[in-house]
Amino acid sequence: MVQLRDQASTDRNTRENAVHVYHMHYIVATESVHTTAAACDHLLEILTSGDQVTILTVTSPSSESRDAADAANVATARLTGACELAFKQREGEPAAEIEKTADTLNADVILVGIHSGQAGTGPDLGRTAQAVIESVSIPTVILQLEPLA
Repeated sequence: MVQLRDQASTDRNTRENAVHVYHMHYIVATESVHTTAAACDHLLEILTSGDQVTILTVTSPSSESRDAADAANVATARLTGACELAFKQREGEPAAEIEKTADTLNADVILVGIHSGQAGTGPDLGRTAQAVIESVSIPTVILQLEPLA
């Protein structure tokens, strides 16, 4: 009888002390294939089963999305099977839309390119990346991009 009671107590303690597995939710804010590829490279090193990645493209009313669809295709090809993958498209001021989406989705981490990924941009932090890191309260990964000719 004592042995059964001890086993039941051990089973209950094991259930009560079980480690809760926390799944991360990453937001990849992108407007280019290059930013998306850099984000995928980074994420594939750290993703665990059950993590969620949302690919967020934001266009301003005065511009058209250069390659948001291509960026989504890159993410689909590279991340399918590695995580739960979702896509969001927004229109507005990029930094504000990134912050709003991260808050709405309760994201854990934002990934954003150092700059737009356009040819001729230098290594300096772009306006959107700067605005994001100044306005959000969650960790933000600034993705270094290879220079484009």
